[in-house]
Parts: sequence; structure tokens; C-alpha cells
Amino acid sequence: MANRKIILPQYGTVMKRGVLYYRTRIKDANGKLVAIYAKTPEELYNKETLALEQIENATFHRKTPTVAEYCEKWLLMQSVHVRATTLTDYTSKVRRHIIAELGDKRMGEVNVGCNIHYREDRLITVREALRLQSFPDSYVVVSSSKQGRNLIVGNAVPPMLAEVMAKELKKYVEEEI
Repeated sequence: MANRKIILPQYGTVMKRGVLYYRTRIKDANGKLVAIYAKTPEELYNKETLALEQIENATFHRKTPTVAEYCEKWLLMQSVHVRATTLTDYTSKVRRHIIAELGDKRMGEVNVGCNIHYREDRLITVREALRLQSFPDSYVVVSSSKQGRNLIVGNAVPPMLAEVMAKELKKYVEEEI
């Protein structure tokens, strides 16, 4: 069977450092225009086809990191600012309560307006929301309505964050005195 000849699109050209390149632009997974260059139209066609396929599979440019990736980066950033014992505590809690439960989810899928459970077809409970914000299981939210409890939890400052902020503020105040 004879090979079929592919009809290549007309590509623009651009001169870079004395070399002629063929160029096309495509939108990535985030909607941003990305330029693709190649020395021949055939090479550019192959690159464009591969890139479009990767975009279709959402691997060309990921929209958001996973919760696990985000948390690990956050822990790494905290390692500069907190004592080793505090970091060990943070690491344990984050890995046990956040990464274990939500690690495979993308950060863009986890939001305030739609707190959907990662595994089950339901919203997260107030207790699960408290755990996500680093509150201990012994913490009790006092409100006569579910909406009131959700509002309290949603507006709360996570204890781990409050602790870090308080320590930094204390350092700053002590330096000023």
C-alpha cells in the first residue's frame, strides 16, 4: 500500500540568529498562546500534532498542581522559618490529614464554593473542613445552624497558620524593642 501524502498547512516563517524557522501558534491547556518552531514544515507539523495531543490529555501545561505537590512545597518553604520539631509536627499533620485524603486532587478542584468529598459523591463535613484547616479533632464549633458552622469554619484562620504568624510577629516586636 502506498504512503499517503499529508497536505501540510501553510506556516509562517521567522528568522532567528540567521536561521529560517517555520512557526505556528496554538493555545495551551490554560488558553495561553504558545509558539512552536521548527526548521521544516514537516517537523513543525509533527510538533504541532504532538502538542495538540498533549493539550488534549492535559499534559502540555498543567493548570494547577496536585494538593500533594502544593503541600510538599509549602512544607519545604516552612522549613526555613520554623523549628525542626514544629516542622516535624506540620509534616505529620499535613501528610496524614491533607495529603492522605486529597493528595491526588488538583488544587483547582478544591475550592471554597464547592467543597466536594474527594472520593464520595457528597460535600465535606464540618469536621473534615476543620481538619483541612489544621484544627484538632477536639475543637468544637458552637452554632445553632449548619450554615452558621460552615460560615465559622470558612472564615476561620487555620491554627497552624496563626501559630506561624504569631511567632513571626513576636520576632518582629522583640527586634523593635
